[in-house]
Amino acid sequence: MMPVGYNNGVALQLNNVSDSGAMSSSGFMVLGIGGATNNTPPAGVNLYKADGYGNFQTTYGSTNYTSAFIDSGSNGLFFPNGCLAVDPSGFFVPSSEVGFTATQAAYTGANATTISFNSANQSHGANMVYNNLTGNAPGMFDWGLPFFLGRTVYVGIQSKASTLGTGPYWAY
Repeated sequence: MMPVGYNNGVALQLNNVSDSGAMSSSGFMVLGIGGATNNTPPAGVNLYKADGYGNFQTTYGSTNYTSAFIDSGSNGLFFPNGCLAVDPSGFFVPSSEVGFTATQAAYTGANATTISFNSANQSHGANMVYNNLTGNAPGMFDWGLPFFLGRTVYVGIQSKASTLGTGPYWAY
């Protein structure tokens, strides 16, 4: 129901938080992508096409997950890892912070980009937002809230055209 220029997607921009977390993170949700001066992406934004369900590819370790998606509603990054200890709620609880990399790509495999992220034991933390909260998710890769912190992520709506392309896609 939004007017043209504001109905083809959103941009989510959230401030980063320290490794020890924060009670909150502020940011913006901008309606539309490239249809007005206030929602035009900067040059150099990388586009990643998604399938009709919003999935793309993530390669983690030696496994390529085609059930990978971005999800600002998940409080952590969720992926399969048989080496880290897990608490009763499914969050990883390593004895010290651990670094990882995974490669994101469009659902077709195009535009592969390696992303680095950390996992820390936040099971006793008092904060609400963490950039290193991770948990177990067998068979999929959920790029949750920590992925959004400190960057602007564009999400294109299916079959809607923008200056970045026609959705569904995500870009940053």
